[in-house]
This record gives sequence, C-alpha cells and structure tokens, in this order.
Amino acid sequence: MRRFRTPGWRLINGLLPASLLIRSRPGVAPGGLSAVAEKHLEMRDTQLAPAKIRTMDRVMLDSTARQNFNLLLLGTFAGIALLLAALGIYSVMSYTVEQRTHEIGILKLVLGDGLKLAAAGVPALRAIRVDPAIALRHE
Repeated sequence: MRRFRTPGWRLINGLLPASLLIRSRPGVAPGGLSAVAEKHLEMRDTQLAPAKIRTMDRVMLDSTARQNFNLLLLGTFAGIALLLAALGIYSVMSYTVEQRTHEIGILKLVLGDGLKLAAAGVPALRAIRVDPAIALRHE
C-alpha cells in the first residue's frame, strides 16, 4: 500500500480514479452498504476515500440522461409541428368554404329546385304507367 502514496500514483489516481463495485442481495438497502464500504476503505487507507458513491440505477440514469432529454425535445417539437399542421389544414379548408359560400348557396338552390321537380315527377310516374288508349277512351 505504500506505493500508492507516492506523488505519481496520486496524480494517476486523480486522473483515472479506480472503481469499486459492490453487489448487494435483494432487499438490502444500497445506502447502508455504501456507508459500510466507505468506512472499511477509510480504515484501510485514508487516501482511498471514495469520491462519489452511486447506485447502479443512478449510473444508468446519468448515462442516458442526454438521450432522454433529446427524445423529450424531439417529441415536443413533433407535437408542436403536428398541431401547426392541423391548424394550417383547418385554416385552408375554412378559407375555401368561405370563398365558395355563394357557390354553395347557388348549389343549394339548384338542388332544391331539382328535388321539387323530382317530387312533382313522382305523381307523374303513375300517369305514365296508364295506357294512352284507355285514357283517351275514358274521356
């Protein structure tokens, strides 16, 4: 252990810190283990005091934090783009209907007149089925 106390090793340990992995059993709190591990390391050598103690869940969250943030931004901007596209389509359709209101009114008038003529043609259908010779004799 004496060789780690030399200035060269202190520099190397400062630049490339060593890692210690402690596996716990299910149901054991990681906080309690970290305190015990830190105590044992300090008893062994005061130079080996750990700089930071983290759980594996924390390490995994820290390693994926940037990707998670990028995905959050991407999802937010995609939602905004979808909202703007829907608003644009609604605006174009509203403008088109507004421009063609007169045409729609005329179309409604033409269709209404056509339906009236068709309704009047339905009683005429009965008259078409009558034989013309019978109708002339009847008069």
